[in-house]
Amino acid sequence: MARYWVIAVGAGILSALLYLSVALGQPSAILLAYLAQLPLFAVTLGMGGLAGATATGSASVVIALLHSAIAGGFFLIVSGLPVVVLGGKALLNRQDAEGKTEWYPIGLLVSWMVGIGAGAFLVASVALVVLTDGIEPSIRWFVGQGIARLLAATAEADRARILDLVVAWIPAAVVMSWLGMVAVNAALAQGLLMYFGRNLRPKPELADIELPHLLTLVLGVAGAAALLGPDGIGFVGRNLFLILLVPFFFLGLGVVHAVARKYSPQRIFILVAAYAAMIVLGWPAALVAGLGLFDQWLGLRRRLAAAAGPAE
Repeated sequence: MARYWVIAVGAGILSALLYLSVALGQPSAILLAYLAQLPLFAVTLGMGGLAGATATGSASVVIALLHSAIAGGFFLIVSGLPVVVLGGKALLNRQDAEGKTEWYPIGLLVSWMVGIGAGAFLVASVALVVLTDGIEPSIRWFVGQGIARLLAATAEADRARILDLVVAWIPAAVVMSWLGMVAVNAALAQGLLMYFGRNLRPKPELADIELPHLLTLVLGVAGAAALLGPDGIGFVGRNLFLILLVPFFFLGLGVVHAVARKYSPQRIFILVAAYAAMIVLGWPAALVAGLGLFDQWLGLRRRLAAAAGPAE
């Protein structure tokens, strides 16, 4: 039993050290900080929710002691609690009528993850409206300060154009970056646990992902707000629309994985080519999100399966 607590607390300490590595001032330290959730996810998915909560609490306390209480609280909210929530959901399971174990669907996990990010954005938007002159003016002032320092030698007109471009999309960019961090750390943790045979949950099949249809409705509402709403509502709707495209990106990845699974001899080539194109070029990620939208509306994977016939 003591080993259980030592591992949980140790994972929390490792997570805290990774998170605080940015204090080293080295560019490579940013990557270490990006992986701060990895030990927390590994403990949660390999030992259970209690171990994950213990590791999360330990990490927050260590950060508070070594840096500040504000930093510890920020880590707890931004990095720790999502691990506890998503890790706990991921370990939910039940027995079906045939006695087989059904695990919490990956589509609902993605929906929870994006829901946390979108919810945080909406709460921040309301808080800024209540406490300041509004979300867009507040972000413009904050980003403007940074651009003025970084581009002090640049002409004011050029700085203004850059500021206009950045402010319009920066909330969505920040939330989507956070979502990417959570997804990458969770996937790495599950992969490592499977490699060492310590995973509590089997590997989720991305090819079988299904999203709630409610997400399509919410995406449409956000799009309508972006197009038709006044300045403040339009700003929130525009960024919320981009955030809510993330689940459909994962759904599009499900289409790619389904195609790769259908043509199993070329599976690795298809997946490597697809992921390499997204990482190197970037813009294919938008096509993948479009695939996800088509799959949600038209059942693209079912149509492809019916048209292709038996797997080769």
